[in-house]
Amino acid sequence: MLKTVIVSKNSFFLHTLASVLDAASFKIVMQVDDLDVFEKARSARARDIDVIVIEDAEAASDRILAKLAALHRRRPVMKSLLVVPNFDAAFLSKMFESGCSGCLPSNVPLNAIAPYLRLAADGQRILPDGAADLLQQLVLETTPPADATALRSRLTERETCVLSHLLRGAPNKLIASKLHVPLTTVKADLKSIMRKTGAQNRTALAVSAVKIGFFGSTGQVLSIG
Repeated sequence: MLKTVIVSKNSFFLHTLASVLDAASFKIVMQVDDLDVFEKARSARARDIDVIVIEDAEAASDRILAKLAALHRRRPVMKSLLVVPNFDAAFLSKMFESGCSGCLPSNVPLNAIAPYLRLAADGQRILPDGAADLLQQLVLETTPPADATALRSRLTERETCVLSHLLRGAPNKLIASKLHVPLTTVKADLKSIMRKTGAQNRTALAVSAVKIGFFGSTGQVLSIG
């Protein structure tokens, strides 16, 4: 039973989705109208959340994404899913950099959200219809290293491990935990990897590595139509 938080200023969305998820055997821990309310909750029920779904007209804003990034740094195991009215390539890039598992369009049927929340909780990336084309364009515009062998030769053993976890969607704090190193070490390794590859950010780095087949499957990306 997934412990779930719903964030929305839309009371119809909030209460209807809660009913739908409850019927689908989710455990609704909190229903709040703002992400800050959840963040300020200090009760035991606000801990160990599996997944949070955020529906907000400003969900694609830098303000919300910054809050979400901070939230994932504090709760690296928790997954999140946004419900947004629109999106573009820049938003998708920032969304994944924030640690979010993906997004759904605002017109998605509420009874269709439960399966995607389960997939997000399992570590899958969720994309709305049309997002794949935008990401493909990002791939085409990203210049990767010559080949996987050349990239491997530039990285230390630990940097290779850090990149492996990054490609699986792990945030810095979780990578540090898995590798048993300080968070500052992971950040330094990522800066080193970006410097060696010429990548400007985590998303560009991941796109480059996947494009040249640096690793095998790094997790399924799901689109909805």
